[in-house]
Amino acid sequence: MAKTEKTVSVQMTEEQAAQFAKFRAEQEKREAEARQANELEKYRRTVDKLIDKAVRKCRKASETLLQTKTEVMDMFKDAIAKKEELLKTKGERRSNTFTNTDQTARIELGYRVTDNFDDTVNEGVSIVNAYIDSLAVDDNTAQLVNMLKTLLNDRWKNGQLKAENVLRLRNEADRSTNEEFKRGVKIISDAYKPMRSKDYIRVEVRDENGSWTVIPLNATNC
Repeated sequence: MAKTEKTVSVQMTEEQAAQFAKFRAEQEKREAEARQANELEKYRRTVDKLIDKAVRKCRKASETLLQTKTEVMDMFKDAIAKKEELLKTKGERRSNTFTNTDQTARIELGYRVTDNFDDTVNEGVSIVNAYIDSLAVDDNTAQLVNMLKTLLNDRWKNGQLKAENVLRLRNEADRSTNEEFKRGVKIISDAYKPMRSKDYIRVEVRDENGSWTVIPLNATNC
């Protein structure tokens, strides 16, 4: 048998009605805050589950990609050795590219190199800076001074000089008659000790229009 609710009328003064309204408003606010807190907790639990699932999927994909890269690198080791033997190109090649006979697919295998200098680079930089400071800045030298300062100060995030800038410094030193400047740049050049970074593979296929398309091998390019 359904339970029926009884409605009763209560007489209140204006002051009592205002107090009751205030009480109800505060109660509703607390209930709303409790509901929001509950929904936020449910949301956090949902996000935690999604993150856990996504991490497991991405970790598995990363392991698969790493395994694939390793296998492909191993597959071409003998081909690279044979290519170097036949073409007499053995040396410090950073990459090798192979294209199939019908020109529909090609693959590049190689490794990145990061710029690195030993501690003696600081002496060279000091000598070059001293040379820059010795130049009288006028219309003839202002451009040279600005360029040299830019080449020394434009660095990678890790603070290392950029190899391309060192090459430009060498070009400037070759044109200069200042022996101290030449000596400083030579010290910088001799301090360059590039470090081998990560191996990479780049795979491309040619479509029906003759355009080469890269097969994406990371999540950003997919």
